[in-house]
Order: sequence, then structure tokens, then C-alpha cells
Amino acid sequence: SCALPVSAGCSSPPMLIVVDGSPRQNFGTVNDVVRPSELKSLVIKKADAMYGMRGAGGIMEITLKKGGE
Repeated sequence: SCALPVSAGCSSPPMLIVVDGSPRQNFGTVNDVVRPSELKSLVIKKADAMYGMRGAGGIMEITLKKGGE
């Protein structure tokens, strides 16, 4: 099981989670977003201008497996 925190602490902005290109917020762990068996890749980035202020706390980009992958 993988349980990665989405926030670095109470004073940090929340990390933006992007699943297959779709931004999502307000999740506690990756397990709240996706089951580990569905995970194809996970990339953690620092702030990215593409997401503006929503990505100020960092971005976690998740790519899911499709079909029988």
C-alpha cells in the first residue's frame, strides 16, 4: 500500500493532484484518489506555472493504467 501525504504541513499550501491531466484537490492521501494497482506512473514536481497558484504547494502528476495494461 502507498500512502503519500498531500500536504507538507499546516502552513504549506496543499499539493495539487493531477490525474490523467485533470487537476483535483482536497484529498488526504494518494489512496483517496487511486488504488495502487491502477497506478502507471507518479511524478512529484515543485510549483509549475501551468497550474498557477493551485500548484504553489507542488504538483503530483498521476497517470493511470488503461484497460489491460
